[in-house]
Amino acid sequence: HGTQANSEAHSAKEAELKETLQGLEAQIFRDQDMIEQLQVLVRKGKEERDRLLLDIEAMRPAYTGGSDRIDYTRKEFEWTNSLKAKMKDVFGIADFRLCQEGSVCMRISEQIIS
Repeated sequence: HGTQANSEAHSAKEAELKETLQGLEAQIFRDQDMIEQLQVLVRKGKEERDRLLLDIEAMRPAYTGGSDRIDYTRKEFEWTNSLKAKMKDVFGIADFRLCQEGSVCMRISEQIIS
């Protein structure tokens, strides 16, 4: 009689744990969905921020202090889009490494000026 009571108690506890587990799994699924939605919003916000920064930088003059001096602190130059397209086509890369863009743009501008 005691063994049957223990077995029933064990089954009831197992059923309770399984129900708790199902609820937890459902909550994890909802949380993951919310995270994905937030990641989309963050990505869109970053894209909009980057577009605005490019617009602001495009408003600054590239040439300063005469026709032979170029402001290399800019992010965009007249050759930027074609350069990035070549990088993608030739090397399969979409962006520069840290400090690489300024060096490349300086070299290109030297060729344009000379």
